[in-house]
Amino acid sequence: MRRLALCCLTLLALAGCSTTPPVTGTAARAAALAPSLTWRAVGKMDYEQRTPGLGQSYRYQSEAGWADVYVYSANRTDWAEGTADAAFDAHFRQVRQEVEYMASQGAYQNLLLRGTQDEVVGVQTFRHTWMNFSARGRDVESHIYLTARQGRLLKYRLSFALPTPPGLEAELHRFIADRMRELLPVAAHLPDGI
Repeated sequence: MRRLALCCLTLLALAGCSTTPPVTGTAARAAALAPSLTWRAVGKMDYEQRTPGLGQSYRYQSEAGWADVYVYSANRTDWAEGTADAAFDAHFRQVRQEVEYMASQGAYQNLLLRGTQDEVVGVQTFRHTWMNFSARGRDVESHIYLTARQGRLLKYRLSFALPTPPGLEAELHRFIADRMRELLPVAAHLPDGI
C-alpha cells in the first residue's frame, strides 16, 4: 500500500499538479472519469497593428464555457520564463485590477476575487487567480492564468457558467497545455507535455 501511495505521489509531481490539495474519494473518481471538453476556435483578434504590445487574442468555446487566450509582449521581448521576471508581479496586479475595473463599470455584478497561487502546468509556471461573478443573467466562475514564455506573455482566461463541469482543474490544465503547444511551440529539446 505504501508503494502504491508513493507511486501516486510521484505521478502527481511529474504531471505538474497544482499546489491545491488533491480531491479525494467520489469527487476524484468522477473527475478522473470526466471526459475532456471539446473546445473550438471561434475567433481571433490582432491588436498589434493598432496598439503595439497588445499582440493577439484567440477565442474558444466549449459546451461548458468559453476561453480567451492572449499572446502579447507588453512592449518587451525579454520577459523571463514563467513568473520569474522582476516586473511580473506588477503586471499580474494590473491584470487583477482590470477585472475590478470591469466590475466597477457594470460588466460584472457580485464580483468575488478568490485566491492567487503559482501553479505548474506541464513544466511551465503560471500565476493563477480565480473569481466568481454574475454577468448577463448567469453566475460564472472564471480563471486567469498568466506566464511568460519565449519572451512574451501568455494570459488564459477560462470562464464557466455555474455549476462548473466535473474535473475542472484537469480541464483547465489540459486546455492550457494544448493551446500552448499550438500558439508557442516549444523547442525540440524541451520535454513534451507543456
